[in-house]
Amino acid sequence: MNFINEIIKSESSIRTVIIGGVNNNPDNKYIDNFLKRIELISSTGKKIIIFYPHVKMNKNIKACFTRPLKPATQDCSTNEREVTEIRSNFTRLERAIRDRHPDVMFFDPNTVFCSKSGCSSVIDGLPVFRDDYKHFSEYASEKVGDKFFDWMEKENVSL
Repeated sequence: MNFINEIIKSESSIRTVIIGGVNNNPDNKYIDNFLKRIELISSTGKKIIIFYPHVKMNKNIKACFTRPLKPATQDCSTNEREVTEIRSNFTRLERAIRDRHPDVMFFDPNTVFCSKSGCSSVIDGLPVFRDDYKHFSEYASEKVGDKFFDWMEKENVSL
């Protein structure tokens, strides 16, 4: 982390720091350490954007698609419970950050594949996840990126 800290502190060309991969159910120690990180970044005058944790939908992505001689064996959608739980659990961390750093911004990538009725691990017939570790597929990454840039424009944020 010291290497990253030094880059953040010394590199004037970095104007915005985007943080993703955040724990979706942080404990007090995680929150304290995260706040220290935000403090360090904030002290440099850089803008901070934090991505909400994304839904994982504990489904076997391979089972969602029909293959030659093998039908899909799973419906790869879920109700809104998981995304609601993520947002609820994340609220503690978000509040702690907003209390100390109200200028930090938050983006929710779940809006790409979740609606009020639920979430789907398939967008336009293509998988949201590329592996069992729930990393976004290239297509889903493009969709999240498009939504993020729309959000940035709406929020008047530049990188």
